[in-house]
Amino acid sequence: MPIAAGQSAQADMTLYRVGGDVQAPRPVSTPLPIAPEKLDKGRKVVVSFVVTPDGVRDIKLVKRYKAEFDTAAVDAVARWRFEPARKGSKRGRDCATGGR
Repeated sequence: MPIAAGQSAQADMTLYRVGGDVQAPRPVSTPLPIAPEKLDKGRKVVVSFVVTPDGVRDIKLVKRYKAEFDTAAVDAVARWRFEPARKGSKRGRDCATGGR
């Protein structure tokens, strides 16, 4: 569920709902988690996070599985990189999007 327009991500940054003239950040690098040796197929960990021009932040576990899988998922998302979001002609520090 996208974060509503106007909710503050940082003191100097506003989060906008994707749609209309707001384009979502584009993934550039999304490395997979380094899974523990015993991989349980069909299990998943769900995380929410905010993409800013400085990277991914506010990573939260929405659906947990086991500590070792949870940690691997959070560590992987922390390494993800995105091309900045855009709002009209603004990009980078002038525009961020949020989702869940």
